[in-house]
Amino acid sequence: MTQLNLSGRESTDAKQKSPKESEGTSIKDQTVGALGALAMFAAVIVVGSCSRSNTPVATQQSTQPTAPATAPVATVQSPVPTPVAAKAKPKSKRAKTLSYVNREYGVGFSFPREYSLKSGDQAQLSWGYLGPFQQDFVQPGGVTVAAVELPKTAYPGTDFDSAFLALSVNPDITPEQCTQFAFPEAKTAADPSAKGAVAKNSAEKVKIGAIEFTKVVDSRAAMMKQADAKYFHAFKNGACYEFALGLGTEGDGNVEETAPVDRQAVFSKLEKILASVKFQPVSIGEGQPLSPSARERAPENSSNTQAQNAIDHKEKE
Repeated sequence: MTQLNLSGRESTDAKQKSPKESEGTSIKDQTVGALGALAMFAAVIVVGSCSRSNTPVATQQSTQPTAPATAPVATVQSPVPTPVAAKAKPKSKRAKTLSYVNREYGVGFSFPREYSLKSGDQAQLSWGYLGPFQQDFVQPGGVTVAAVELPKTAYPGTDFDSAFLALSVNPDITPEQCTQFAFPEAKTAADPSAKGAVAKNSAEKVKIGAIEFTKVVDSRAAMMKQADAKYFHAFKNGACYEFALGLGTEGDGNVEETAPVDRQAVFSKLEKILASVKFQPVSIGEGQPLSPSARERAPENSSNTQAQNAIDHKEKE
């Protein structure tokens, strides 16, 4: 009996203890689950913060390379027009040489741009104190159609006064008369009986450029001035063409400490113009003198022809 009762108490105690133990076990499980949930939440927060901190870094790395890529494009495009304009400037340079053409008399020549071209009445030049410039034809009827003058300041510090080339045409002269000159008069040597004596200031044949001329030299001086001239005659188109090269100086080279100009250098420049002379076939006199009425019209016609503009030559690089 006693044992049975004891066994019954033990079972009752066992039944009473089992709910308490189960309650303790459930509380522990809840606590562990809560802690696990907190741990997972903390992990999510950490992962989220890490992802946020990494996002700006990736953005900066992606935006930094793009900025310098666009900047050089603008800087390279802006200076492009400048070199193009600089290369086009040489094409606008003025030619250094001009050309004169007289279609009525079929003659033309080239001359430097800085020289002065004169025609009509302005082509009638003068030596100053020595009087007007004169043609050197043996027969009247010549017409001065054009003249080119060097600048007055071409030779500073020297006795240079003027230099020019004058073109005249005489259709009333025969080919034989074109080889003769009105002045200076031919003079023989001091002793005409001497063997081999020749005439001074006599005409001579010379070739300037592609044309053969008959040439004579004249010189005169007065009142501290000197005038030197070289006359060149050529018979073309039935007329006699005269090219006169003149050089005028003032003083003898010792006045006011001025140096004498290099005459050879001056005439060399004038002869370059003469070397550029070209003739075109036209009918002027056909070797026969013109009638008085035609001679009277010649100056007027030549003046009209002088109105032609000088044509620029292309520069050769």
